[in-house]
Amino acid sequence: MSRPSRGTLLLLTSVAAILCLIPAAVAHSQQPIGIVMYKGICFQVPGYTHVACPPTPVPTAPSIFPVKSLAVNGSLTSPYGVKTYSVSITSMIACFPEDEPIDVGTLGSPGEAVLSPATPGPLQSPNMYVVTPNPQGQATLSLEVWTQRVGPEGVAVQAYWPRENVLQIVPVIAATLPTVGPGTATPTATAVPGGPLPTATAVPVPLFTRVCVSPRTLPVGGTGNAYVQTAPGAICTFNIAFSDGTSLTSPPEQIGSTGVTGISFSVPTDATAGTVSATCTLGTGASTAATPVPIAPTPTPGS
Repeated sequence: MSRPSRGTLLLLTSVAAILCLIPAAVAHSQQPIGIVMYKGICFQVPGYTHVACPPTPVPTAPSIFPVKSLAVNGSLTSPYGVKTYSVSITSMIACFPEDEPIDVGTLGSPGEAVLSPATPGPLQSPNMYVVTPNPQGQATLSLEVWTQRVGPEGVAVQAYWPRENVLQIVPVIAATLPTVGPGTATPTATAVPGGPLPTATAVPVPLFTRVCVSPRTLPVGGTGNAYVQTAPGAICTFNIAFSDGTSLTSPPEQIGSTGVTGISFSVPTDATAGTVSATCTLGTGASTAATPVPIAPTPTPGS
């Protein structure tokens, strides 16, 4: 009878060592009876019999909703009858800020409403500003209205997203219509724009890759969403790996016109850290990005 080779002996020793560690690891993590994974190897509990690992679940795609919003808040009045408002613009898709320029302008009484930067910055036309959101997807302007001079047209603020052709209007001072007497034709209210809205022009997007995870913190055993943002038409694949050896790889997916797609995943009960990465290809180009999975520490007894 031939002696086992040195490689076979090392393999048997490694398996035996893992089998010795499994009971302690399972007891520590309080895993239920069934199939458990340790260091990427699966065992049937009780008995710790080496078995094939269950098939990796197919990741599901979460819903992706762009967030385009315009809000006008506050109304501080100066002694001269001028009210000051804060104009807030939000531009997000999934957990990514949209860095497209946004046209913000006034409507209504010409010359009685003026836009300006909320923080020190370059001045533009008082009735039409082009803003770009910050890394949190926010942009803010200041609006001053001379209320005593506002005519029946009222005052409103508009925000226009050229890339998606989205227009939002928020009334600040409502328009008023004159009283109609007998035999008088009903007048039509006409909004006076503060400036022309430009026409959106399609621009080719170079290949890039950004990854984010939502929500900002995930509990052990919780469910989160991973998103990738890249050039429309690119083909992307997700890979999610956790510290307990669990991993999840998505099938390749071609990105649509929004430039964003995502997958849902669950945090294993034994994981203390994880990483989400996405690789996208377009033509002969390839790009990869990664970000940590924000796993909240497991509370210790008595803490």
